[in-house]
Amino acid sequence: MEFSLAIFDLGNTLFRTDWDKPFQIWSSATGLSEAELKSRYVWDHPTFELFQRGEVSAQQFHSHVCELLQTSLSYEDFVRGWTSIYAELYDDVVNAIANLKADIIRVAYTNTDSIHETIWLERYWELSRIFARVYISSRLGFRKPEPRGFKHILDEWQVKAERAVFFDDDPTYADAAKALGITAVLVHQPQDVVRSLIAFNMLT
Repeated sequence: MEFSLAIFDLGNTLFRTDWDKPFQIWSSATGLSEAELKSRYVWDHPTFELFQRGEVSAQQFHSHVCELLQTSLSYEDFVRGWTSIYAELYDDVVNAIANLKADIIRVAYTNTDSIHETIWLERYWELSRIFARVYISSRLGFRKPEPRGFKHILDEWQVKAERAVFFDDDPTYADAAKALGITAVLVHQPQDVVRSLIAFNMLT
C-alpha cells in the first residue's frame, strides 16, 4: 500500500517531553515534595481533557490544578511549571519527515492546550516548515482518541483511511486510528518513526 497522507503526533514522537519538570518547579514554589504533589495529581482527569478541547480557560484549569494539588499555586508559578515539559527535538525524525516523497501530505495532530501551544510553536519553530498543517485539539474542539478528529483530517485532505498512516506514542490513540482503517505505528522511540518511513518506502 502506498500512503498519500502521513499524520504525526508531536510530544514524544517529534520531541521529548518531561512531565517530572512541572512537579519539580511546583515543589520549589509550594514547599511540598515532588512525590506528594505527584500523588495528588490525577492524570487525564475530565478538566484536563476539557482544557485540551478549549472548553475551559487557562485560569479555570489553573484553579483546578490547585484543587488537585491541594495547595495554593500562583498563576505565574503554575504556568512556569506547566510549560517546562519541553525537551530536545528529535532531529533525525524531523529530517526524515522533511524528506518524505513530494506527493505525500504531511500533517501533525496534537492534543495541546492554549498554554502549551504558544511554547512549542516558538521553541520548535522548525516544525512550521515540514508540515502542511498542524491540527491542535484546543482549536479543533476535539482531541485524540475521538474518531471525529481523524475523520476531520481525512475529509479535509480527501484521503481514504487506507491511504493514511499515523504515528503516535500512545497505544490508545494508535488503536483509535486503526479502528478507522488507518495504518498506525506505535512509537516507542524516535527511530521507530524513521524505520517505519523507510519500510513503507515513503522517503525520497
